[in-house]
Amino acid sequence: MTPTATVETSVVIDAIEGTDPAAVSLFARAIAGDFDLAVSTRVWHELSRSEPPPELRSYLTRIAPLGAPARYGISRYGSGDYWAGGYDAAAGNDLDGDHVAAHRRSGRAFFISRDRRQLSRARKAGCDAMTAEDFLAKFPG
Repeated sequence: MTPTATVETSVVIDAIEGTDPAAVSLFARAIAGDFDLAVSTRVWHELSRSEPPPELRSYLTRIAPLGAPARYGISRYGSGDYWAGGYDAAAGNDLDGDHVAAHRRSGRAFFISRDRRQLSRARKAGCDAMTAEDFLAKFPG
């Protein structure tokens, strides 16, 4: 069975900029079919100034983004975002918490981030959270 994971934006940025070999390898292996990765709808807001390499851009546009709590000025009509209603104390009530909320709602197995605060937040919310490097070590290719 193909491992499923939600990738937080910091890892996507690292892959785009080529600054973290583990992030680059993670997406290369996903493109090759080793992993089923997803990103939240926040990725397009946060990456509006970045230009991914063509193969990575193609991959990111093929996968359906995970809906996150709708936010004025960030969410796009038809993006998959949802009206959250009450406050999700486990995920938090800010843009960073949106990634964790989207992951929790998706039912995916792993949450990947380089941000230690995000990893801590995800673990407190009951997620199996780790860095790209740790994920790759868990699933050697």
